[in-house]
Amino acid sequence: MKDSLHLLRFIEDLLIEEDGQSLSDIQRHIIEELLNGKTYKEIADSYGYDEKHIGDVSRNKIFKVLSKQLGLEEKELNKSNFRWNIEKAVNSQLFTILNKNINYCVKSPQPDTTKPIENKEKSPSETSYHDLSLAPKINRNFCDRISELEILTQRILIEKRPLISVSGLSGIGKTTLVRHFVELNLEKFEVIIWQNLKIFNCLDTIITDIFTKINTDFILNDHDKLTLFLKLLQRKKCLIIFDNVQELFSEGELAGQYQTKHKKYQEFFSIITNEIEHQSSLILISQERCSEMYYSDEKLDLLELQGLNNRAILNNLGSEDEESWLKVVQLYERNLFYLKDIAVLIQDVYHGCVGEFLQEENIVITAKIKESLTTIIKRLSPIEKQIIQSLINLKKDCSRNELKLSLDLSADDLIKGLQSLQKRYLLTKIEESEILFNLSPVFKKYIKDTGI
Repeated sequence: MKDSLHLLRFIEDLLIEEDGQSLSDIQRHIIEELLNGKTYKEIADSYGYDEKHIGDVSRNKIFKVLSKQLGLEEKELNKSNFRWNIEKAVNSQLFTILNKNINYCVKSPQPDTTKPIENKEKSPSETSYHDLSLAPKINRNFCDRISELEILTQRILIEKRPLISVSGLSGIGKTTLVRHFVELNLEKFEVIIWQNLKIFNCLDTIITDIFTKINTDFILNDHDKLTLFLKLLQRKKCLIIFDNVQELFSEGELAGQYQTKHKKYQEFFSIITNEIEHQSSLILISQERCSEMYYSDEKLDLLELQGLNNRAILNNLGSEDEESWLKVVQLYERNLFYLKDIAVLIQDVYHGCVGEFLQEENIVITAKIKESLTTIIKRLSPIEKQIIQSLINLKKDCSRNELKLSLDLSADDLIKGLQSLQKRYLLTKIEESEILFNLSPVFKKYIKDTGI
């Protein structure tokens, strides 16, 4: 895995820095397996060593040196928290490298995000306009998105792609990821605008608001707003974030279908990616994909977020009963939004005993989880609802042909419905001898409880 290789290189650099010697084969094997969550016994069995020897090498060489290099107490680092501590260290190093003026290892004051542009003779920091009033607050518990931050940095700052979309299920961490990217790169853009389309989504009004706040020599004309906005993106290095892009799409239709009143956004995104040269970037954050997010070419990219790493989630939840919590993490699809609410439930009802919660042998849908999924249900098309009900009735992973036999849908409608459910991140696709489909476990439990 790319992330594990990245962490392995980081560890190797620290160990070499300490004694100038490269890793031995057994040290490398131990580190690789510890990063994968293996026990000493599992490592010993895999490579033909005594379990005690594996433990001694880990504690006396690897943990001891890394603790010193990372500024930890020697007993703070062990096989259970090994990956999490390394990821935390890499995360801190990445932040420092990407922006030497911002170090997230310590709590620092929030920067001024409302500096007006005055004139071109002043330095970039004095001529920038950053409006993050609609952006969420920085989450200091941000974790385990190192590779995704690297992708955003590569695509936007190095490859200078005009549009990149970040999509995934509600609560998976899309907005938090982008917020951290922005905070790391404030000084690299003259203009940064964050728009939350759940709050405010009229493109004409957004453009007017931007020009009202920024001192430019443009004379805003109601008939030419989009053209002038495009000229701004050409003249200045801008970063525009549109959060909750799914608000532009129609309810009751297949995923990604624009409402008539928001067709201008579709035109805008197309022009930005295909028709003009400019020095700016757009980030679209959405719970479902649209055509601009799906058909990737040399100018466009789609970053789809999955659940967080197990160990990172455990630390975020403050969990002690690691084995039981790992089962809960998998049950709730490594979605931190779900898990934080479940952690509160376990504390309130089960006195913090996760083992007792697991004895329920069922997924519990809390009020917050239900509210989130109810919002998604409202957006579904009739075709998607039929497919979901069929999957519930069949009670198993199903092939496309099995679904076709159970539904009164044309082959074309079935294909469109399956694709749309995947664009909403509600469908699980299993690749075996043939492709099988099912619903995500949490969503399936919600449907069984509430109907569709």
